[in-house]
Amino acid sequence: KKMKTTGGGTPITTTEQEKKNFLEMFKKKVEMIAPAPNQIITLQSNMNVSESLKTLATAKILSAPVIDPNDENTILTIVSVVDIMIYLIDAFKKSTAQMKDKTQTAFDLNAETTRANKSSIGDVIKIIPPHDKFQSIAKGSTVLDAIKHFAKGAHRCPIIDQSHAPKFYSILSQSAIIAMMATTPQALKILSHIKIGDIQLGTAPVYTVNIGCNTIDAFGMMHEKKISGLAIVDSENRLVGNISARDLAETTTTGGSKMSKWMNMPLRSYIKQMHDQENDIRRPAISCSPDTPLSSVIVRLATNRIHRIYVADQAQHPLRIISLRDVLSYILKFYNALPK
Repeated sequence: KKMKTTGGGTPITTTEQEKKNFLEMFKKKVEMIAPAPNQIITLQSNMNVSESLKTLATAKILSAPVIDPNDENTILTIVSVVDIMIYLIDAFKKSTAQMKDKTQTAFDLNAETTRANKSSIGDVIKIIPPHDKFQSIAKGSTVLDAIKHFAKGAHRCPIIDQSHAPKFYSILSQSAIIAMMATTPQALKILSHIKIGDIQLGTAPVYTVNIGCNTIDAFGMMHEKKISGLAIVDSENRLVGNISARDLAETTTTGGSKMSKWMNMPLRSYIKQMHDQENDIRRPAISCSPDTPLSSVIVRLATNRIHRIYVADQAQHPLRIISLRDVLSYILKFYNALPK
């Protein structure tokens, strides 16, 4: 057995076989863990905003490649629910500022849906540069290659088949790699020795919004900070929930005519209304403690299909927020520190 440290100074022991099994995971080809080509959801740049948002919500995804309608192998960019949210909120603010009678003083998603039916995804990507850093990866690349891309800031990597003329093959997300690690016993075993508090995983401070805040203001804050999720806290700054771009996507499909009312109600009521509609298993899994093993964080992110988890103290005050990128960046650092 050989000794190494977690990066936070805590010594752990691993056998040569455990290390070998762990390293093998990084040699997998990206196409082995990416969706099959016939499962990829894409948006054409001439699709209207409303139709595109419904497509994302129905597929339960937060972003998709935007394709040139004249060439399905040309990816223009990747657009997310957050980009569409920003577009609609900006349009709402401009319209209310210009209205003489000021009759639309609250966010009216019905009115914005009318606007969205007249606008295309092409309009969205012209006005608002998407947050994703768009960088493709060749088919045949390894998981390690993909993690390096993600650690630099990419959220998703289109996979290009370059065997003949370059052709769009699939798309790889950070979530796909987290899911792979969550089902790889060798990875979980070797990472179970690492406490997230020891390595200070995540970022601080945590952006929070009070549970009494209006829902539209919470989405407005996400717009302002250019983030895709917020911690919801009570009057004593205790973590009570999370609101994200996923919630906006779900609102478009479950809210119907109630959407305008929901967007203007306090978060407390919004969360109750939204999650009375479904059996939501993500809420209890949004936090962990500094003593939580990294392996447990990976499993909870994958099992609950969430993109962030909060580190909280014993009083449930949020200390840090751990994103998928934070996890993958640390995994890359851990990998590089292992003797090969």
